[in-house]
Amino acid sequence: MTTLSIQLMWPYWVLAFGSALLITAVPMPLVMRFARQVGAVAVPSSERMHQEPTPLLGGVAIVMGCVLGFCAFNGLTWLPEGSLPTLFALGIILVIGAADDIVEFRARTKLCLQVAVAACYISWGAPVSLTGYAIVDRALTGFWLVATMNAFNLIDGFDGLAAGVGMLETLAIAGIALWYGHFSLVTWALALGGALSGFMLFNLKPASIFMGDAGAQGIGLLLGVLSIRISNFDEIPFIIRIALPLLIMVVPLLDATTVTVTRVATGHAVGHRGLDHTHHRLARLGLSDLGVVGVLYVVQALGSASAMALTIAPANTAVLILPFVGLPFALFALFVMDRSFDSTEPGELKGLPVIGRWILSLGYKRRIIEIALDLVLIAAAYCGAFLLNPGSDLRHQEAGILVRGLGATVAVSLAAFLIAGMYRGMWRYAGLADGLRFAKAVLFAVMLTLGSSYIFPINLSAPGAAIFALLLFNLVVASRFSFQIFKQMIGRFLAKTLRVVVVGASSQAEAAAHHLMSNGHGYTLLGFIDNDEFKRGKLLQGHRVFGSTYELPDIYARLKFDEIIVASDRLSQADIGVISRFAQERGVKIERFAIGFNEFRPWMAGSASRS
Repeated sequence: MTTLSIQLMWPYWVLAFGSALLITAVPMPLVMRFARQVGAVAVPSSERMHQEPTPLLGGVAIVMGCVLGFCAFNGLTWLPEGSLPTLFALGIILVIGAADDIVEFRARTKLCLQVAVAACYISWGAPVSLTGYAIVDRALTGFWLVATMNAFNLIDGFDGLAAGVGMLETLAIAGIALWYGHFSLVTWALALGGALSGFMLFNLKPASIFMGDAGAQGIGLLLGVLSIRISNFDEIPFIIRIALPLLIMVVPLLDATTVTVTRVATGHAVGHRGLDHTHHRLARLGLSDLGVVGVLYVVQALGSASAMALTIAPANTAVLILPFVGLPFALFALFVMDRSFDSTEPGELKGLPVIGRWILSLGYKRRIIEIALDLVLIAAAYCGAFLLNPGSDLRHQEAGILVRGLGATVAVSLAAFLIAGMYRGMWRYAGLADGLRFAKAVLFAVMLTLGSSYIFPINLSAPGAAIFALLLFNLVVASRFSFQIFKQMIGRFLAKTLRVVVVGASSQAEAAAHHLMSNGHGYTLLGFIDNDEFKRGKLLQGHRVFGSTYELPDIYARLKFDEIIVASDRLSQADIGVISRFAQERGVKIERFAIGFNEFRPWMAGSASRS
């Protein structure tokens, strides 16, 4: 699209966005009143997070605002090619969803109706052209639309979450459509973004209305249609055409995938309501509602930005950076799934169906998920070796050589990992001792890969091999420590209650800080207190050493902490007296953190039970 075209079109796009916003927001009070009259109200229960009865059907106003905003752009006189099937499918799902909000269909009934709506769309509208086989393309299109309807519906669990995620998705769709000069898709995306903006005025915490199934399914359908249509261009490489819709819908799809897999693995019905969605699991880590929504906004913003970056990048470069783009989202999904076993270890689950036992065995015993992730890590390191090597030429011929060597590199490196014992450790408890094992495995993989280049078409130069080794080691370490990194990052945004300082600045204090940041929900670690003058002002676990125990009054005046955690065995009686008197005068609680061994005396428990 030329600059002149954009200058001519932007007033009409503003009209579409603004019209959709007003058409959605202005009648919202009437929609709320109507929803209460017909009984379309979400009642608080053990399976819902809200505390007050809240009207549904907000999604009806969103869909109507979006459609009318889109029509306002077109002057109510004509509709672009391909719009009628979309409008028809939207109308059907809107009626079905509104009925579901009032009488609440069973999960199986809802799924059958969604399949029927997707079938109507693909029988009239043009399916995505992906494989070249019409029946396969239609089946893939139908599956995608059913998936997006359900996935977007599932994330509508926190105030402002689904609407905000949807707005970020429309930005990506509008940006990509603008890049390729597709007027109609830009307008659809901006109209939907405007309607969601109008709804957000009433859906921010505390929400006065929810989307309901009518809106969530309708918006999911429209986003599904738009996300595959913006990737249906011949200029886009095949693998990128698959990646773009997945990145645009990353938060809904991650939630749907993690919920489905963990419910099957733990023996729960896939279709039942529950508090095991991504937003619920983040909340159980200690995040506030606003914090949960903010984290998922960031994840979706990264997905939308990645989709636009892959669109703008040259084709060969986009293909090479794709593994790096997908890795953070894959690790985040695995982290969320692993939260299912915070209270119960996988081996403790009994009476599971066959498929549940199969998933747990593959994931935790056979380590198939970890091996699959390493396939991506190896591919990313190999692609990165070409991207970062100044001597590489990413022209079409060079890219063909790279692709031919990729499969052999992945196979040889993975075999090296298996031989070197990469999968003997426990991912969620990875520590520094595992780093040496990772280094040995990576070194062995690189040596075996270089040796295999005499047999297989692996085209790694000496600089490329060095870059491959460095990237692979760093990616392996980052992936194994990702769960701990995620927990510590989230820990900095937890809903805090107690502000604490740690007395001590040694290995014991470091362990206390690690425990607080990983598991200490409700605590804010402010820093450390230590009598060693050489440690003053230094950082431990990212927190400052403020001063000595004798400076507690001055430190308290600045920080106003609520609790002191003693994590040192080197305190003198005088130091202990200073801390105790200060805590008593200020009403500050003192706790002790200790690491050590105690004698195990099983006979004491037996004698106690007999007395």
